[in-house]
Amino acid sequence: MKNNYYQICPKRWAKQVKFFCLSGLLSVVAINSFGAARFYEITGNVSAKETNEPVVYALVALGSKSDSSIVMTTYTDSLGNYQLANVKDGQYYILAQMIGYEKVNEPIVLDTTKNNIRKDFQLSIKETKEVNVVAKRPFIESKSDRLVMNMDAQLASVGES
Repeated sequence: MKNNYYQICPKRWAKQVKFFCLSGLLSVVAINSFGAARFYEITGNVSAKETNEPVVYALVALGSKSDSSIVMTTYTDSLGNYQLANVKDGQYYILAQMIGYEKVNEPIVLDTTKNNIRKDFQLSIKETKEVNVVAKRPFIESKSDRLVMNMDAQLASVGES
């Protein structure tokens, strides 16, 4: 019969195995808790300031404050709600805009105090100037079966009639 260390000292061997398992488990937990980035969720609502009605399909963008690059974008739903998920901690600006409304741009800081952040926006209606839509017909139009010459588009026909 061989003289085996593990047969001679089974209690000591068991203690060593427990120590290595416990130290390995603690190191994995420490690496995951200190090295892992935290993720946040930003939700909110975009509504019109004057009417308090939801602004449907408004653009909501999250930008990095350090280099002004756009990190993430989304659109509001039919109730004016939006959601930006899996955002890393840091300093950002959040922008809400829609055609016909003034855009709103506000800073936001994501730190370890909260995981879910709610940010509501109220957009003011933008006054637009008068818009004139002018269309001119081309002098020669190509139809499927013929060529059409529009005499009213000719420069010589402008003015006197």
